[in-house]
Amino acid sequence: VKLFDTEAAAQKSHRLGVARLMRFELKEQMKQLEKGLPQFNQYALLLRNLISPDDLREEMLLAISDRAFIGEDDLPRTNAEFMNLKQRARTRLPAVVDATARLATSIAQEYQALTQKLNTLPGNMARVKKEVEEQLNLLLPKRFFSATPWERLQHIPRYLKALKLRLDKYPNSVERDTRSAQTVQMIWQRWQDKVSNLRKANAEISAALEEYRWLVEELRVSLFAQELKTPFPVSAKRLDKIWEEMKS
Repeated sequence: VKLFDTEAAAQKSHRLGVARLMRFELKEQMKQLEKGLPQFNQYALLLRNLISPDDLREEMLLAISDRAFIGEDDLPRTNAEFMNLKQRARTRLPAVVDATARLATSIAQEYQALTQKLNTLPGNMARVKKEVEEQLNLLLPKRFFSATPWERLQHIPRYLKALKLRLDKYPNSVERDTRSAQTVQMIWQRWQDKVSNLRKANAEISAALEEYRWLVEELRVSLFAQELKTPFPVSAKRLDKIWEEMKS
């Protein structure tokens, strides 16, 4: 496990180093982005209670750098490979910037709608309010833009929308919500315990375990906001089966 830890850490460090070097190589383009990301003031204002504009800008630049400069490409090992990557990075940058700005706008709008809803809930919704706030904090930690895998970032607006839908539906489906919440909590707790034990042991969290965390988000959508649909069929039974397969 220690050897795997070291390899994974080295890979992550190499990736960060390549992205940093590429930011330096394309410093003119980066300077322009630092001056102004598309529609920045609009979403920065909506997210100001979550993250300061300066921190948000840097977070977005980190996410843009990783996606545009490396993306799914192999990390370069030679100067020739680096120069080829630089050419691809320069080409990809405008599209990644636009996609990131659109995503920030969508996340900010859903975040505002959800927080407004949370602020107006009656006292008899204290339990569900607490659960939704806990999940919101997990989905949108301060460094969510650079800490969340790019492919998962695309789903954050839908997860936020699902949280608001759950709150909208709750008064007319208290029993169903309670049952669904218990189902999710059992699966989520199992995952948290496993991850917590691995961290205590300084062991690597596998890609399968990382992926499982997002399967739980899809299960929440499936149970609380079915109309938003999931990209693939998901159920508690399916997650139990995957968990057993991972253990073996």
